[in-house]
Amino acid sequence: HLIFDTISLAYNDTLQAAAGEAAEAAREEAMRKAWGKYVLVVDGSIPAPLDGAYCVIGGKSALASVQAVAKGAAAVIAVGTCAAFGGLPMAAPNPTGAVAVQDLIKDRPLINISGCPPIPEVITGTIVYFLTFGVPE
Repeated sequence: HLIFDTISLAYNDTLQAAAGEAAEAAREEAMRKAWGKYVLVVDGSIPAPLDGAYCVIGGKSALASVQAVAKGAAAVIAVGTCAAFGGLPMAAPNPTGAVAVQDLIKDRPLINISGCPPIPEVITGTIVYFLTFGVPE
């Protein structure tokens, strides 16, 4: 009930029905409406070399997308060991140059939730904390 009754899951490239340009337009609109108030949730490490060319979503690199969306976020939650700490993709020899969210986003509050897979109750508890008390210090 948390997702449907309490929060707005405005963009998720895996869960949403929209695709392509419609999905990207929905993301831009959601960001515009909630600028400075939304929480960015990132799962997975992010390939950084060659301007993030090793991972492209909606015609933009994951690197560019994460950086752009993070600019308007009240906070960022890195979900899973790969997002939080780089995980296996960041291990040597790291051919994609994968990095953790904390290596990219330095100007927003960041909450790392480790685990592979991360514990669903911890993810939910973190979101509920944010909804109840705001951004942790």
